Amino acid sequence: AKTRRTIGDITGALADAQRSRKLFEQALALEPDDNNARLDIGLSYELAGDMLASQGKIADALDAYRTALAKIKTAADANPKITGLQDTIAIEYVHIGDLMQEQGKAADALSAFQTSLDIRQKLAAQDQTNVALLRGLGISTERVAQMQLAEGKLDEGGASFRKRLAIAQRLAQNDPGNTELQRELALSYYKLGETALQAKKFDDANTAFQSALKIRQT
Repeated sequence: AKTRRTIGDITGALADAQRSRKLFEQALALEPDDNNARLDIGLSYELAGDMLASQGKIADALDAYRTALAKIKTAADANPKITGLQDTIAIEYVHIGDLMQEQGKAADALSAFQTSLDIRQKLAAQDQTNVALLRGLGISTERVAQMQLAEGKLDEGGASFRKRLAIAQRLAQNDPGNTELQRELALSYYKLGETALQAKKFDDANTAFQSALKIRQT
């Protein structure tokens, strides 16, 4: 399915995902305690959600992501110590929040993003050196910040973007040769500057923009 999706055959990829899901469901029917099969079913729904969203089928994509979330939650409940499963749950909430935002349902989007953030904050607190978890935490923090700004909560949005910046700074400092992390740091400064502009804090905005420009020029 992923190969077909890469070359643009969305319809074929969806069909592949459905066939794979049937095999996983058959495996689960034979072994009801097989959480790997349950997880695979959930991930197949996530893949379907990705492809449906790319086709603009938002309602169908939401259904797929919600089903993925339910399946993955069940697998995670049976394996509570596997942090990767918890982070996958956080990812599903981000997917759902993105589509809610696209539908103009700001409150629902913010709720989904906040749930994702809550999960990732707990995960990052347990493993403060895990780069993947920290990057995920940054993504969820930024989503919350964006929705806070969309609802006119400038102070809250600014505070969230500063938290996002702190995460980006930490990641970039720990791996100064990583150009992707440096780009994310510059972008965090830029978005903080935009937020300061909205709040008419022009000196703060200028400082943030200058910091972003300095990183871009190095």
